[in-house]
Amino acid sequence: MKVLHLSFHQGCQNDIQYISEKLGFELEFMTFTDGVTKDNEIYNITKERAQIAWDNYKDYYNKFDCIITSDTAPISRVFLQHNWSKKLIIWICNRFDYCHGSNSGFPDEEYYDLIRSVKNRKNVEIIGYTDFENYYANY
Repeated sequence: MKVLHLSFHQGCQNDIQYISEKLGFELEFMTFTDGVTKDNEIYNITKERAQIAWDNYKDYYNKFDCIITSDTAPISRVFLQHNWSKKLIIWICNRFDYCHGSNSGFPDEEYYDLIRSVKNRKNVEIIGYTDFENYYANY
């Protein structure tokens, strides 16, 4: 199985690397980018940024059987918004609606709807890093 791990966090990368070695799946890591956005704005994954990332990297993404997003769950928007049909694992390590700053337009209602839609997507799993993450997301 070929797995792509998208994240911003070295610690998450180390954890998934360790698991891949123990379970024997082929893993590649990529620090998430849309190819355009700079600095901390990249954390605010609006509908437009998700579209840019998809347009710039969809051929690369489609080489994988499974994608894991970690650190900030909004990375998953790229795949939820485009009805990704392969396995998607969303590892919430920093609030599912984490954003940087308050004037970004993110999180938006469409993002919340995408997250809510996961319960109807058999190919998607959400895993909270801590009980707090689960509580916050359910609240």
